[in-house]
Amino acid sequence: MTSTPKRIEEESLSRYKSSNYYPVILGDVIGGQYVVKAKLGFGGHSTTWLCTDERQNFKVLKVLTAESGGSREAKVFAHIRSQASDSQNVGKYCVRRPEHMFVTESKGNKHQCFIFAPLGPNLLEFVSNHIKPDNIQMTISGNEDETLRKLFAAEQENPSTAKITADGSPIYESRKMMQDDLGFPILCDLGSAVIGERSRTGTVQALPYRAPEVLLGAAWDTKIDIWSLGVLIWELTLGERLFGQGNEVDTVGLMVQYLGTPPPSLLSRCSRRSEYFDAKGHWRYEPSARVRLEDRVDVTTDLPLFFDMLYNMLKWDPGERLPASQLLKHPWLQV
Repeated sequence: MTSTPKRIEEESLSRYKSSNYYPVILGDVIGGQYVVKAKLGFGGHSTTWLCTDERQNFKVLKVLTAESGGSREAKVFAHIRSQASDSQNVGKYCVRRPEHMFVTESKGNKHQCFIFAPLGPNLLEFVSNHIKPDNIQMTISGNEDETLRKLFAAEQENPSTAKITADGSPIYESRKMMQDDLGFPILCDLGSAVIGERSRTGTVQALPYRAPEVLLGAAWDTKIDIWSLGVLIWELTLGERLFGQGNEVDTVGLMVQYLGTPPPSLLSRCSRRSEYFDAKGHWRYEPSARVRLEDRVDVTTDLPLFFDMLYNMLKWDPGERLPASQLLKHPWLQV
């Protein structure tokens, strides 16, 4: 094990705090039966690892930070499990559910753990050559066991060296899972999910997908998912970020640049409107020239149906966004 000043993996995150993360070491046995083989990824609230169970089957271990608690995600999974048990909807197979949930402890902190069946690369990595991982992964195409054994063999042939932080915690670099063919998409990472359709307040959603009503401090409901889906459709279709990952001011500024200023009816409901707009609803910061979303696309093919659907999802006012039932019938999805 070596020590180096370079920030890597979760350590590079702006809110990183070493004591929040469970100090996983390759070869550790977690939960009494899961042997850690390689690191697969990290995030602001967890790390993920390739493991084997007592039968030598490959599994994925997700270890949440102490700060995240994990109770909400566990409740969401329990809710999904209860709803899926009697459901005939095939969509239930497109949501990742844990095979096992347990809590482990380190240095007086409790860490929620989930055991999942392995999945392949996330969809944006596959489509766009390793854009930052997001919340849709693909099932492993072809021979799953062979794919995982290749990853494990790469770890054995070239063992990962851990960086040791100031408090003695190890940080490993993640191994990338490679595959040539698309599998089936699976929704993952439900740590920010909430149950029910009632109106709520507070910050949710990763910044690139965060709906304007959330950013501006208004009450929000399930319509924020329509916004996020619109952003995701842009990324998967065109292979680039729509609103970036800078900060909240930059994100709202891009919304203004592409969609114009928000309507007074929305601003009147927003507790944070003065952070972004003056009393007349004008952008408080240096304005950028208005740019149509169509002007960002460097393709020769006309995409009128694509942009029609997108503009009906990316509305400032959530009440003006088309519901999922209508979007499913949109002509762009019928092409």
